[in-house]
Amino acid sequence: MTNYGPKVLGALLIFIIGSWIVKKMMIGTGKILSKTKHDLTLQQFFQNILSWALKIVLILLVVSTLGIDITTFAAIIAAAGLALQCSLKILLVECL
Repeated sequence: MTNYGPKVLGALLIFIIGSWIVKKMMIGTGKILSKTKHDLTLQQFFQNILSWALKIVLILLVVSTLGIDITTFAAIIAAAGLALQCSLKILLVECL
């Protein structure tokens, strides 16, 4: 328990501070996007994408702090991003 105690406390501290930072960033992003001339639906879409991305990075950081190897998680996320990019590209080509 003594070996894992500092790692768990550090991960918990990182998660709490990181969650606070993500909330503040989302509030700031909301204020910035509300000043643009974009549609409300598009603003919410951008906020959701950014929120999910920041939360995933935070979770990977916490898991890494606990000493778990995150290279496989990073590879899975990269592959999912590539698949999403390809599907959106195909969708845009077919719509135009």
